[in-house]
Amino acid sequence: MKNKIFAILLLLASFTALFGQKSYDDQWKKITENYKSGKYKSNLPLILEIQNQAMKEDNSIQLIRSLKAEFSIINQTEDDTKNDSSSKFFTKLKGLDAQLKGDDKLLYQVLLGEFFSDYYNQNQWRINQRTNINNQDSSEIETWSKLDFKNYLIKHFKDLESSKNALQKIQMSKYKSIFEETEDLDYFSTLFDWNTMKEIEFYNNSQL
Repeated sequence: MKNKIFAILLLLASFTALFGQKSYDDQWKKITENYKSGKYKSNLPLILEIQNQAMKEDNSIQLIRSLKAEFSIINQTEDDTKNDSSSKFFTKLKGLDAQLKGDDKLLYQVLLGEFFSDYYNQNQWRINQRTNINNQDSSEIETWSKLDFKNYLIKHFKDLESSKNALQKIQMSKYKSIFEETEDLDYFSTLFDWNTMKEIEFYNNSQL
Protein backbone atom coordinates (compact mmCIF):
# COMPACT_ATOMS: atom_id res chain seq x y z
CA MET A 1 0.00 0.00 0.00
CA LYS A 2 2.80 2.41 0.91
CA ASN A 3 4.54 1.66 -2.37
CA LYS A 4 1.35 2.47 -4.31
CA ILE A 5 0.93 5.78 -2.48
CA PHE A 6 4.57 6.66 -3.14
CA ALA A 7 4.17 5.82 -6.84
CA ILE A 8 1.06 7.99 -7.12
CA LEU A 9 2.78 10.92 -5.40
CA LEU A 10 5.80 10.54 -7.67
CA LEU A 11 3.54 10.48 -10.73
CA LEU A 12 1.71 13.61 -9.58
CA ALA A 13 5.00 15.41 -8.94
CA SER A 14 6.26 14.48 -12.41
CA PHE A 15 3.01 15.66 -14.02
CA THR A 16 3.16 18.96 -12.14
CA ALA A 17 6.77 19.53 -13.21
CA LEU A 18 5.96 18.77 -16.86
CA PHE A 19 2.92 21.05 -16.79
CA GLY A 20 4.97 23.83 -15.20
CA GLN A 21 7.73 23.50 -17.79
CA LYS A 22 5.19 23.63 -20.63
CA SER A 23 3.81 26.85 -19.17
CA TYR A 24 7.29 28.39 -19.20
CA ASP A 25 7.96 27.12 -22.72
CA ASP A 26 4.70 28.64 -23.98
CA GLN A 27 5.61 32.01 -22.47
CA TRP A 28 9.10 32.00 -23.98
CA LYS A 29 7.60 31.08 -27.34
CA LYS A 30 5.39 34.19 -27.18
CA ILE A 31 8.42 36.27 -26.24
CA THR A 32 10.41 34.94 -29.21
CA GLU A 33 7.54 35.75 -31.57
CA ASN A 34 7.36 39.31 -30.20
CA TYR A 35 11.09 39.76 -30.72
CA LYS A 36 10.76 38.64 -34.33
CA SER A 37 8.02 41.19 -34.96
CA GLY A 38 9.92 43.98 -33.18
CA LYS A 39 7.60 44.18 -30.16
CA TYR A 40 10.37 44.34 -27.58
CA LYS A 41 8.52 46.29 -24.91
CA SER A 42 5.53 43.96 -25.15
CA ASN A 43 7.80 41.26 -23.79
CA LEU A 44 8.55 42.93 -20.47
CA PRO A 45 5.20 42.02 -18.79
CA LEU A 46 5.59 38.42 -20.02
CA ILE A 47 9.15 38.25 -18.69
CA LEU A 48 8.12 39.65 -15.31
CA GLU A 49 5.29 37.12 -15.15
CA ILE A 50 7.81 34.30 -15.68
CA GLN A 51 10.06 35.87 -13.07
CA ASN A 52 7.34 36.04 -10.42
CA GLN A 53 6.26 32.47 -11.11
CA ALA A 54 9.85 31.23 -10.96
CA MET A 55 10.35 32.89 -7.57
CA LYS A 56 7.19 31.25 -6.23
CA GLU A 57 8.32 27.84 -7.48
CA ASP A 58 12.01 28.26 -6.59
CA ASN A 59 12.88 27.65 -10.23
CA SER A 60 16.41 29.09 -10.36
CA ILE A 61 17.02 28.54 -14.05
CA GLN A 62 13.82 30.30 -15.11
CA LEU A 63 14.49 33.12 -12.63
CA ILE A 64 18.01 33.75 -13.95
CA ARG A 65 16.87 33.46 -17.56
CA SER A 66 14.10 36.00 -16.96
CA LEU A 67 16.52 38.42 -15.28
CA LYS A 68 18.86 38.17 -18.26
CA ALA A 69 15.95 38.84 -20.65
CA GLU A 70 14.66 41.75 -18.55
CA PHE A 71 18.09 43.36 -18.44
CA SER A 72 18.45 43.06 -22.20
CA ILE A 73 15.28 45.11 -22.69
CA ILE A 74 16.07 47.70 -20.01
CA ASN A 75 19.62 48.19 -21.27
CA GLN A 76 18.34 49.05 -24.75
CA THR A 77 15.48 51.31 -23.69
CA GLU A 78 16.09 54.92 -24.66
CA ASP A 79 12.86 56.57 -23.44
CA ASP A 80 13.24 56.06 -19.68
CA THR A 81 11.60 59.37 -18.73
CA LYS A 82 12.23 58.98 -14.99
CA ASN A 83 15.81 57.78 -15.54
CA ASP A 84 15.41 55.07 -12.92
CA SER A 85 14.64 51.79 -14.72
CA SER A 86 18.24 50.58 -14.44
CA SER A 87 18.46 51.53 -10.77
CA LYS A 88 15.26 49.60 -10.07
CA PHE A 89 16.64 46.55 -11.88
CA PHE A 90 19.98 46.57 -10.06
CA THR A 91 18.19 47.13 -6.75
CA LYS A 92 16.16 44.00 -7.49
CA LEU A 93 19.38 42.04 -7.93
CA LYS A 94 20.49 42.77 -4.37
CA GLY A 95 20.23 39.74 -2.14
CA LEU A 96 18.79 37.44 -4.82
CA ASP A 97 21.84 35.19 -4.56
CA ALA A 98 20.76 34.37 -0.99
CA GLN A 99 17.76 32.57 -2.52
CA LEU A 100 19.96 30.45 -4.79
CA LYS A 101 22.13 27.44 -4.01
CA GLY A 102 25.06 25.52 -5.45
CA ASP A 103 25.76 25.84 -9.17
CA ASP A 104 22.81 28.19 -9.73
CA LYS A 105 24.19 30.64 -7.18
CA LEU A 106 27.61 30.66 -8.86
CA LEU A 107 26.01 31.19 -12.27
CA TYR A 108 24.09 34.15 -10.86
CA GLN A 109 27.26 35.62 -9.37
CA VAL A 110 29.06 35.31 -12.71
CA LEU A 111 26.16 36.96 -14.52
CA LEU A 112 26.17 39.90 -12.11
CA GLY A 113 29.52 40.95 -13.57
CA GLU A 114 28.05 40.62 -17.05
CA PHE A 115 25.11 42.87 -16.14
CA PHE A 116 27.39 45.61 -14.82
CA SER A 117 29.87 45.31 -17.69
CA ASP A 118 27.15 45.36 -20.37
CA TYR A 119 25.47 48.35 -18.74
CA TYR A 120 28.74 50.26 -18.80
CA ASN A 121 29.46 49.35 -22.43
CA GLN A 122 25.97 50.42 -23.50
CA ASN A 123 26.16 53.76 -21.66
CA GLN A 124 29.88 54.56 -21.54
CA TRP A 125 29.54 57.74 -23.63
CA ARG A 126 27.41 59.19 -20.80
CA ILE A 127 29.26 57.56 -17.89
CA ASN A 128 32.71 58.73 -18.99
CA GLN A 129 31.62 62.36 -18.72
CA ARG A 130 30.94 62.08 -14.99
CA THR A 131 33.38 63.09 -12.29
CA ASN A 132 35.00 60.05 -10.68
CA ILE A 133 33.55 59.24 -7.29
CA ASN A 134 33.43 56.05 -5.23
CA ASN A 135 29.81 54.98 -5.03
CA GLN A 136 29.27 51.23 -4.78
CA ASP A 137 25.53 51.48 -4.18
CA SER A 138 24.05 49.66 -7.18
CA SER A 139 20.62 51.18 -6.45
CA GLU A 140 22.15 54.45 -7.70
CA ILE A 141 23.89 52.97 -10.75
CA GLU A 142 22.59 55.72 -13.02
CA THR A 143 24.95 58.12 -11.18
CA TRP A 144 28.03 55.87 -11.28
CA SER A 145 31.25 57.12 -12.84
CA LYS A 146 33.80 55.10 -14.80
CA LEU A 147 35.80 54.56 -11.61
CA ASP A 148 32.79 52.99 -9.90
CA PHE A 149 32.39 50.38 -12.63
CA LYS A 150 36.12 49.70 -12.69
CA ASN A 151 36.28 49.19 -8.90
CA TYR A 152 33.17 47.00 -8.90
CA LEU A 153 34.40 44.71 -11.68
CA ILE A 154 37.91 44.36 -10.23
CA LYS A 155 36.38 43.22 -6.93
CA HIS A 156 33.85 41.03 -8.76
CA PHE A 157 36.49 38.99 -10.59
CA LYS A 158 38.73 38.85 -7.53
CA ASP A 159 35.88 37.44 -5.42
CA LEU A 160 35.19 34.74 -8.02
CA GLU A 161 38.81 33.56 -7.80
CA SER A 162 37.93 31.79 -4.56
CA SER A 163 35.34 29.73 -6.47
CA LYS A 164 37.70 28.75 -9.29
CA ASN A 165 37.57 24.99 -8.59
CA ALA A 166 33.79 24.95 -8.33
CA LEU A 167 33.40 26.94 -11.56
CA GLN A 168 35.55 24.42 -13.42
CA LYS A 169 33.08 21.67 -12.52
CA ILE A 170 29.96 23.43 -13.78
CA GLN A 171 29.11 22.50 -17.37
CA MET A 172 27.71 25.32 -19.51
CA SER A 173 25.43 22.81 -21.25
CA LYS A 174 23.42 22.71 -18.02
CA TYR A 175 22.38 26.32 -18.64
CA LYS A 176 22.01 26.26 -22.41
CA SER A 177 18.48 27.75 -22.28
CA ILE A 178 19.82 30.83 -20.47
CA PHE A 179 22.50 31.46 -23.11
CA GLU A 180 20.51 30.35 -26.15
CA GLU A 181 21.13 33.64 -27.99
CA THR A 182 24.89 33.42 -27.41
CA GLU A 183 27.07 32.63 -30.40
CA ASP A 184 29.99 30.16 -30.09
CA LEU A 185 28.74 28.90 -26.72
CA ASP A 186 30.16 25.46 -27.51
CA TYR A 187 33.66 26.91 -27.16
CA PHE A 188 33.05 27.36 -23.44
CA SER A 189 32.60 23.97 -21.83
CA THR A 190 32.50 25.19 -18.22
CA LEU A 191 31.32 28.25 -16.33
CA PHE A 192 34.98 28.86 -15.46
CA ASP A 193 35.82 29.19 -19.17
CA TRP A 194 32.97 31.64 -19.65
CA ASN A 195 33.95 33.76 -16.66
CA THR A 196 37.60 33.77 -17.75
CA MET A 197 36.59 35.11 -21.15
CA LYS A 198 34.55 37.87 -19.48
CA GLU A 199 37.49 38.75 -17.22
CA ILE A 200 39.85 38.99 -20.21
CA GLU A 201 37.35 41.26 -21.99
CA PHE A 202 37.30 43.51 -18.93
CA TYR A 203 41.07 43.84 -18.66
CA ASN A 204 41.31 44.44 -22.43
CA ASN A 205 38.75 47.23 -22.27
CA SER A 206 40.84 50.36 -22.83
CA GLN A 207 38.03 52.53 -21.47
CA LEU A 208 38.25 50.82 -18.06
